[in-house]
Amino acid sequence: MSIDAVTATRAYGLAVHAGAGSLDRTLLTARVESNIRTALEAAREAGFRLLERGASSIDAVEAAITVLEDCELFNAGVGSVYTATGGHELEAALMSGRHLAAGGAVRISTVKNPIRLARRIMERGHEVLLVGDAAEAVAREFDLEEVANSYFDTPGRLAEHQGALGAAAIDREWEGNSLLPMTEYGTVGAVAADQQGDVCAGTSTGGLVNKTDGRIGDSAVLGAGTYADNNGCGISATGQGEIILRLSLAKGINDRVIMRGSSLSLAVHEAVHNELSRYGGSGGVIAITSNSEVVCEFNTKAMFRACRTSRGEVGVAIFGAGFKDGDP
Repeated sequence: MSIDAVTATRAYGLAVHAGAGSLDRTLLTARVESNIRTALEAAREAGFRLLERGASSIDAVEAAITVLEDCELFNAGVGSVYTATGGHELEAALMSGRHLAAGGAVRISTVKNPIRLARRIMERGHEVLLVGDAAEAVAREFDLEEVANSYFDTPGRLAEHQGALGAAAIDREWEGNSLLPMTEYGTVGAVAADQQGDVCAGTSTGGLVNKTDGRIGDSAVLGAGTYADNNGCGISATGQGEIILRLSLAKGINDRVIMRGSSLSLAVHEAVHNELSRYGGSGGVIAITSNSEVVCEFNTKAMFRACRTSRGEVGVAIFGAGFKDGDP
């Protein structure tokens, strides 16, 4: 029997997230909740179908995040928040655990799907992280879809921007469901393990509401919001970017697994509930091993997430723990 025939029997799976924050359950209408769940399931299935057919974890993560970027419910792609000056600056990263190949892009303003750009930067192999015009030049090199910055405008995000300028809280449901009653976060991400045991992680975001132009968060910074290593795990984080950056949260989880021999569940739990919480940070993490063990932890009231593995694990959740809904 060939090596390929043996490795093809490995378990495979994928998890996605679309942000964690202080969502008030009483403000989550049935219609908004249904739309969130539908979007999470669509992203999960887009990635999982590729894994079923033997595609790479890179393909699966890119496909899942693209679905979320194209949904205005979340703070990535078309649903991205406004900067302080009224524009949009997006960022994304993608990392493969096989050879630690990675690509990232920040201060993106005209590329429809930043996660696709992150992958092309990774595949070029010349650089790891590119900024602004240099990154968008790569998008043109690969004929990625370009849009006007106004493409990312949505009525709900505009109201959120205007409310933040006036120091007014906005927690209502807007027409079109473009603004959820959880405005702090909304970063999207995915982690996957394929039939060859290769892991991949990706994260995409519009950043913070009314952020200073040029502010870079954790999502596109390897080791902070995104990391993947076949010997450890793939991680995508969401939450307060500055604290996640200071902690190198994702790399810390991977190091716990490799150097300490910690289980994935313990490593993620310690990072979120001990380390992140100790420094006043809030947010969440999804993670996966090369054997398709999936874990989710968050220290906020809610986290939008979903998963599916070839072992039959499947779920979509907002409250509770893991990938099952329950009391916050």
